[in-house]
Amino acid sequence: MQDTQPHLTTSETEVVEKRVEWRKLLREIFSTQIDKSAWRIRLVGFCFAMLFMLIGGRLVYLGTKPDPHSLKRAAAEAASAARPEILDRNGEVLAADIHTMSVSIDP
Repeated sequence: MQDTQPHLTTSETEVVEKRVEWRKLLREIFSTQIDKSAWRIRLVGFCFAMLFMLIGGRLVYLGTKPDPHSLKRAAAEAASAARPEILDRNGEVLAADIHTMSVSIDP
């Protein structure tokens, strides 16, 4: 009986063996067995927790440490933003923008 497998050199055999090892490793990593997937579930949960903590920490930092220069600039831009006048069909002004700084409370 003749061997139907092609004869491989030692370097080709090593490459094939490494491919088989990688396939076994990938099969083990992506298996859906409950006993083997517990650590992956923990890892994914830990990564999500770290991501949310990073985002939450950044939001807390931005909320507690505002830049006073940007606040002043934003207030100045909001007060100086000009709106066009509203005209009727005859060209008479119906509404105009008046620039004032005021704070009021409606009880």
